[in-house]
Amino acid sequence: MKTECNTPATERELQPGTRIRKSRVGKWRALVLVVVNLAIVAHLVQWLVQGTTIAPIEPSESMAFAKEGVINPGFLFFAAAILSTLVFGRWVCGWACHIVAVQDGASWLLKKVGIRARHVDLGVLGWVPWLACVYMFLTPIVFRLLQGIGLEEPSVQLTTVSFWATFPNWLTALLTLLLAGGWIVWFLGAKGFCSYACPYGGIFGVVDQLAPARIRVTDACHGCGHCTAVCTSNVKVHEEVRDWKAVVDPSCMKCMDCVSVCPTNALYVGLGAPALFARRRTAVAPTKPAERGPLARFFVLAVFFLFAQAAFLASNTGRSDFEWKLVLALTAISLLVALPFRGKQQRRSEYSLGEETLLALVFLVALFGIRDQHIPVGLPGAAAIDFPFLFALALSAMFAYAAVQGVRMLLRPNVLVQKLPLRANGALQAPGLVFGLVLVPLAGVVAWRAWVHVDKVVEQHATQLGHGEAELRARRADELFQRGTRAAAENQLDVAERAFREALELAPGSRETRENLAGMLCAQGRYDEGIALFREALAQDPNDPDTHAFIARALIGKQDLVGARREVEAALVIAPARGDLHAFLAELCVELRDPACAEEHRRAAARLQNAPR
Repeated sequence: MKTECNTPATERELQPGTRIRKSRVGKWRALVLVVVNLAIVAHLVQWLVQGTTIAPIEPSESMAFAKEGVINPGFLFFAAAILSTLVFGRWVCGWACHIVAVQDGASWLLKKVGIRARHVDLGVLGWVPWLACVYMFLTPIVFRLLQGIGLEEPSVQLTTVSFWATFPNWLTALLTLLLAGGWIVWFLGAKGFCSYACPYGGIFGVVDQLAPARIRVTDACHGCGHCTAVCTSNVKVHEEVRDWKAVVDPSCMKCMDCVSVCPTNALYVGLGAPALFARRRTAVAPTKPAERGPLARFFVLAVFFLFAQAAFLASNTGRSDFEWKLVLALTAISLLVALPFRGKQQRRSEYSLGEETLLALVFLVALFGIRDQHIPVGLPGAAAIDFPFLFALALSAMFAYAAVQGVRMLLRPNVLVQKLPLRANGALQAPGLVFGLVLVPLAGVVAWRAWVHVDKVVEQHATQLGHGEAELRARRADELFQRGTRAAAENQLDVAERAFREALELAPGSRETRENLAGMLCAQGRYDEGIALFREALAQDPNDPDTHAFIARALIGKQDLVGARREVEAALVIAPARGDLHAFLAELCVELRDPACAEEHRRAAARLQNAPR
């Protein structure tokens, strides 16, 4: 049966002037989001009063698991959210996110004063949330695997006395809410932060495409467009259900506004094929020759992914793990997921290839100019305004859009930012003059700070290639040594041997590692190899009596009691007051049938053990 919903948009018009019903679920969702924020406040107050509380239930806390194997409430919440998204779709963003509450509040206020901000499509920057997710949660894991270090053993940490330790100061937090939660809504449209900065939305958008539960449509649909008019997730719902008989856009946050306002009740939440396997119902419009082909789009995507991951790693001057093989690995992971999960509904970009390249370039430069900056203010509890990663992503996206609009002002007769005319019929307008007066000095400051930051990064990594590399190798060697020690305690001798050998390659001067490796070899009956390593360790420190004792025990394993006696005697020359060595030699003398020697050293051992200390 053919309905209006099956008819392509080019063959009809959305019904203008029709009064759209008010969402029946909007107030309930707003109430839930208010409760979420009140719960956050209550959690903070409880920590301030009692001094200890449950660790923050925040997805970013999951980074502790990637770095140190720590399982905390944030990790458990994030894991549960991802698993539920796998079934029900991207509902957590719409119903449980405090930043979405702020953005929805900003949208509501703007509508009250007659402003409905249009969603701005920033092309390739729409992939920033996914790239940020890979960077934040996979970098520590991939780095360790590339270095052959292995992952940390899991541990559980559910409570904390330092609730605010991983969060910015109050002034930075307030500015983040005002700019990344409020101002971005007017500038880039509803859910602007979700679209261009939120790493959690990045993974939710990917997992959503595997969810069988999603918004679907019946033949009662007339294609009126009411659903799209009320959607605050920037989804063209009427096109989605027309083309796919379901909403397949990963931006859909399951707010349910579209379902509640449908005049024919044609929309519903139902089970069926996930978005990844949905089949198109309408024919694809013919591609115009001027549009970019798949190869050009893939090239732009791959290059941006590469330089974005490099910028994320390099701009973080607090870490020292930048290396190109890590960048390439993160880029490969990002692309392998992005290609199949890029979304079904492919729309033509608002930007030319040159403009999209400029967007990406300005975004990366701005990230260097904004991230980790500190602006002193001297206020109590907030001596400076900081610009952490997610805040910097949001500001960089807004700056990139502003820069492209500034370039368009020079080249086009008509340019808008939302509904403000910057230029009309070739004439510069008052908003355009203000826009330019703000943009030009701001661009100069951002470019200057980016230059300083890049210079600092280059100097830092150049230093790391020198003496800093030795520190990095020592850290890896120590981690491998600890891994070998744990494996030896669990009698996993082959694992322990491999770990000790790798550690010794990184730190060949480590006597402790060499002796532990020798011990592993002797425990496997490979005495000649073990003794050779013990003698190498002895050459590093000829005055270590314990190494002589280790060699003696290995020689006993070879049934060379005479050689073992010589080693223990050599140890006693170095440490004649060691009662344990005298006792060891007494046992050897018994085996060698030398009672006089045995009696002499037995008495020496007893005398030394009973001597006052």
